Amino acid sequence: MHVELAISKVDKTGRVYIPGDLREALGIGPNEVVEVNVEGERLILERKKSSVFGDDATVILERIEKGERAATSSLTPWLTHIALVSGAARNYSEEKLLEKFRELPFLRIEPLTFGDYGSAVGAMRRYRLDLEDSLHFTVAERLGIREIYTNDRDFEKTPLKREGFGQIRK
Repeated sequence: MHVELAISKVDKTGRVYIPGDLREALGIGPNEVVEVNVEGERLILERKKSSVFGDDATVILERIEKGERAATSSLTPWLTHIALVSGAARNYSEEKLLEKFRELPFLRIEPLTFGDYGSAVGAMRRYRLDLEDSLHFTVAERLGIREIYTNDRDFEKTPLKREGFGQIRK
């Protein structure tokens, strides 16, 4: 990647404008987080890679904290644990994760039942989903849920309305 030298002024509030061709070359979009470091007399801006959950997941959680009712299967805390324990988060602990889920009073965590597994096997065949997706689908179907937040395009094969993370209205 080669981008011509860019010179920017610092405005009175301390903001620095990053020219569009530089933002485009680095894939920096609106509201994207950049990391700012100092090395000697150099100010270094780095595009911050999205976290495991990303900005859209944060928006979803904020909406739930504010009272939007949501439900998920009990598989979600386990999958979150696996993602975090595999090195996706620093200073992770099971207690912190449990506390985070407890802080979401409008999030219903629905236990999986043995019947869900039987239904999931049928959903796997019907919609060509893997077991994990089929379990989420089956719980949503059992609860009468019609919409799902996911980036997983496999859910487009199901009757659920898929709201992809890139489409989330803030």
